[in-house]
Amino acid sequence: MSRKREKYLTFEESNPYGFRRPSIKIDPDKDNDVFLVRRDFAESIVKEILEYISAGQPFSIVIDGAPGIGKTHLLRFIEKKVSSKCKTLYVKVPDSFPKKGYLDLHESIIFKIGEDKLKNLFLRTRDLTSFINGTQSRSKAKTEFTCTLLGILMDKINERNWSVFYSFITGNKISRTEARELGLPRERITEQDAVDFLGDVAEALSKLEGKPLLLLVDEMDHFDALLTKREEILALQHAIRGLFEKNFSKIFAFTGRAQERIFMSDPTVARRITFSKTIEEYTPEELRLFLKEQIKYFRLENFDPTQSIKKIEGIPEHITIDSYPFTEEALEMIVQKTIEAKEKGSLQNLRPQEPMELAMRTVFHGYRCKKPYLDTSAVEVSLQ
Repeated sequence: MSRKREKYLTFEESNPYGFRRPSIKIDPDKDNDVFLVRRDFAESIVKEILEYISAGQPFSIVIDGAPGIGKTHLLRFIEKKVSSKCKTLYVKVPDSFPKKGYLDLHESIIFKIGEDKLKNLFLRTRDLTSFINGTQSRSKAKTEFTCTLLGILMDKINERNWSVFYSFITGNKISRTEARELGLPRERITEQDAVDFLGDVAEALSKLEGKPLLLLVDEMDHFDALLTKREEILALQHAIRGLFEKNFSKIFAFTGRAQERIFMSDPTVARRITFSKTIEEYTPEELRLFLKEQIKYFRLENFDPTQSIKKIEGIPEHITIDSYPFTEEALEMIVQKTIEAKEKGSLQNLRPQEPMELAMRTVFHGYRCKKPYLDTSAVEVSLQ
């Protein structure tokens, strides 16, 4: 019995290869306009943020949701939309913690600022007493620590000393001799010193850039997974509480469980949150639209399907979800199988991650079998 002919997705525009390529990309580092399905949700957050920026008010925002629900895409979307109004720093919490806590995040933030930028920042301000006098805030310890660092740089700056100094302020341990020679108070910066130092740097960087600083911290749930001891969690909470007291804007992204355990369980932090947003579970129709937007190439009636094989033949590392055209029925089967998995209890939430993974398995099957396009039979094999 022959299979029913499946319809192909067709669009008006096409590129020279016979495929239509929508502008939406799945990689948030390449194209941040990924919230076609939930653009109203994303733009409502951006609108609130811009209102705070226009009013000159620092803010603290928490975004939570299930793994794979779109927190990273939302942060990248925000970063792109507000970058003309503020200096943005997007960082991810590392997935390993050699320093055992907040200092690992601190190092990532310092690296994101950049050694050259930080060095220029200090050299531009080393002889400006207004920098010290003009960065008063709620934390008194901060100014004292920064004054110590500035004094060292004024008296002893050279390339070797800067290298040691930079290692120190990123949270690495230096030798006792190096600390003594530079006049540093200790061999490793403490978490409180790191928080105070970042508060100073944020204000100085804002002055240098001529616009406020916005720190976006992604993957905060890594802390929940890797910090298991109570004293580690308490130390992290203390550092985060100090960070919230600093006079610059910040957005944190969590899974719901990590937010409760690390963040919201601290009432001091909770009171300082400007607003909190939850990325809800996707509806079946949202999943369907999301998946169709991510598959960038679709077969046209007048196209030779063998071209999709030739484009990637011999270079499997270049295979992406857009490497082959899908039929409408194949896309619908992927969505339905995801919904069935949720109904059977093997998935907690409907989210883009599962249909995307199934689509990629289907693409790899198509590559191995040299299929000219992907239909429901290809999806069925990928489910086995």
